[in-house]
Amino acid sequence: MSALSQNGVLPTDYLGRFELSDWGECFEEERKANAEGQNNGGQVTAVYKLPDGRKLSVGTHGDHSVIVMTLANEY
Repeated sequence: MSALSQNGVLPTDYLGRFELSDWGECFEEERKANAEGQNNGGQVTAVYKLPDGRKLSVGTHGDHSVIVMTLANEY
C-alpha cells in the first residue's frame, strides 16, 4: 500500500472503479473475460495507472470472496 500513499491515492479510489466495472487499461479480450467472470463466477481483473506511471492490478478469483491489489510488476 505504500505505492498508493506515495501517489496520494487511496485503495477505495480503485476499488470503487473496480466495483463499477471500470477495468482501467485492460485489453478488449480481458474486458470480455471480465464480463463472463461477472456473469458466471470467474476471475475478474483490472489494471489502473497510478499518477507516477506504475500500474496497479486489482483482481478477484472465481468466488469473488477476496479482492487483491498488487503492483503489476509484483505478480
